[in-house]
Amino acid sequence: MSVGRDQLLNLLEMTLEPLVLVASLWAVALLREGRLAPQHVLLALVVFSLTFPSEARLGYPRGRAIVNILTGWLALAGLLLAFGYLSGYQHYFHRETLITWC
Repeated sequence: MSVGRDQLLNLLEMTLEPLVLVASLWAVALLREGRLAPQHVLLALVVFSLTFPSEARLGYPRGRAIVNILTGWLALAGLLLAFGYLSGYQHYFHRETLITWC
C-alpha cells in the first residue's frame, strides 16, 4: 500500500473534524470550569467515536460541503442531547459549558 499525497490529505481531512470537536469541548471545559473532569473525557470519547472517520469533503462544492457539515453537526447535537436527557447524563455537566460548546 503506497502512501501518497492524496491518501495523507484524506486521512487528515477524516480526522480533523473529530479532533476539532474534542479539542473545542476540552477548551470550553477548561475555560468555563477551570478543569477537565472525567465526564469531559468520556464525552470526548463518545463524540470522537461517533464522528470518526468523518466524510472527506474536499471534492464537494462549497455550498454542499457547508450544508453537509451543518446537518451532520445538528444531527450529532440532537443525538447527544437525546442521549444525555434520556440517560440523565447531562446533569454531570455545567449547563453553561454544554451551551457554550454547542
